[in-house]
Amino acid sequence: MVYDLRGLFEGVRRRLAHNPALELADVAADLKVERHTIEGAVREVTGKSFRRFRRDIRLQVALDALTSRPEQSIKEIAFHAGFRSTQAFARFIRKAYGCSPTDLRRGLNPAGDSPRFVK
Repeated sequence: MVYDLRGLFEGVRRRLAHNPALELADVAADLKVERHTIEGAVREVTGKSFRRFRRDIRLQVALDALTSRPEQSIKEIAFHAGFRSTQAFARFIRKAYGCSPTDLRRGLNPAGDSPRFVK
């Protein structure tokens, strides 16, 4: 069967934008296609694996929330970005940016960057 990979990718992107914690198997089941088809669509459009693409979406969701919603707690942002604990969220942010979520929110990112990952 031949798929419209760009259309399939858009379905994946929308689902991950709505729920960044979705696993590949969940997206595949929701779209009623095989996991490798999802992987192929994401790789074709982005050049990234599904896992890397989802990671970038989670980073973007977190970064947007940390910089634009100062009233929202770190716990709420972590949950919204698809994390079950603030500790896991803090490790994720620290690995990506070299600082804590609180420091990133305050603009104390030592790398000095705040990349945008998702178009």
